[in-house]
Amino acid sequence: GLGNWRICIEEDALAHLVDTGNGDARTALNALELAALTTPPGKDGERHITLQVAEE
Repeated sequence: GLGNWRICIEEDALAHLVDTGNGDARTALNALELAALTTPPGKDGERHITLQVAEE
């Protein structure tokens, strides 16, 4: 899971994931997990999820 990861998600990226989930929480969480897995951590150890990443 993502519980031990430091993740920062932009507001518009979060809105995009919610919209694409169509009300299905599992779909939205899967999309968030995929975005986190494909985003390398920065120097601060945090994964910054942008709208561009969320749209991919």
